[in-house]
Amino acid sequence: RGDLRGAIALGERVVQQRPDMPLSLVHLAFLYNEAGDHRRATAAIGRALALNPAAADVAALAGAYLTEAGRADEAAAVLKPYVEGPQPDVDVVNAYGVALATAGHTREALDVFARARATDPSSGLADANIATVHLMQGDRDRAAASFRAALAADPTLARAYNGLGVVAAEQGDLAATVD
Repeated sequence: RGDLRGAIALGERVVQQRPDMPLSLVHLAFLYNEAGDHRRATAAIGRALALNPAAADVAALAGAYLTEAGRADEAAAVLKPYVEGPQPDVDVVNAYGVALATAGHTREALDVFARARATDPSSGLADANIATVHLMQGDRDRAAASFRAALAADPTLARAYNGLGVVAAEQGDLAATVD
């Protein structure tokens, strides 16, 4: 049984005692985000990233939290420097693509997800993200093919099963949604 308010209070006390410790800010940002407090989540993760700007995992979280907060263009701007290097972290690349897609830059997002897929072809996440963009564009056939590719790479990817269900429902093939 989680006590989210209690965990947030404890996290805030830890940050008060150690304001220079990025990990405590990352945990606090996670708790705020779980509570739906996007303003405080993005502020905390932003402070963590400022303390450790080389941390790609923190940058990926910052991008995700900003995107969830409705600030996708800002998320893309934060993430762009992290994806421009020769070997960017695949989580950062995916977060950047999600920010771009959410901000309406779907063509650029598809290019970014193709780069993520090339970086880590075994994960399936990039294919699921590509499928989501195709779905956003109304291309159900390409979306379904990409969701299937995601499942071929990772048969445990629930998002891909959900996406195939959405495609089938939108195409009126309700029998396929229960297969």
